[in-house]
Amino acid sequence: MYCDQLAAAHPSINIDRDRIYVRDGNVYTSGGITAGIDLALALIEEDLGCEAARFVAGLMVMFLRRPGGQNQFSTFLQADARSSRLDFRELQAWIVANPEEDLGVESLAERVGMSARNFSRLFHDETGMTPAKFVEYARLERNPSKPIQ
Repeated sequence: MYCDQLAAAHPSINIDRDRIYVRDGNVYTSGGITAGIDLALALIEEDLGCEAARFVAGLMVMFLRRPGGQNQFSTFLQADARSSRLDFRELQAWIVANPEEDLGVESLAERVGMSARNFSRLFHDETGMTPAKFVEYARLERNPSKPIQ
């Protein structure tokens, strides 16, 4: 509703009408009140971890991440919800926050203290996708206009 007004007032800003909230460097915007709550939960998760965000969402009787057609709800976030391992959920959050880092299997396995082979097998069992597919989705979700390399 206000996207056109925001675009007119700030022509140098690239407006993404399809996202419920956007993070661009140190600037955060949301598409409304409930999207602002989603953004707040994402900031809590970023600062304090997934368990703290889940706790706050539970206190508010909310989904940690809204289901439905929102772009925020994606395949790689479904993987996070499936994983029962805290170390994998924390690794997934780190991958999403650091898409330009070395995200090869060997590097990721080292971050969680596993061999590459064991990590790959467990990651797939926990999330339903390979580490490479998760990284691909995370990078695409983070920057949909940039081709995946």
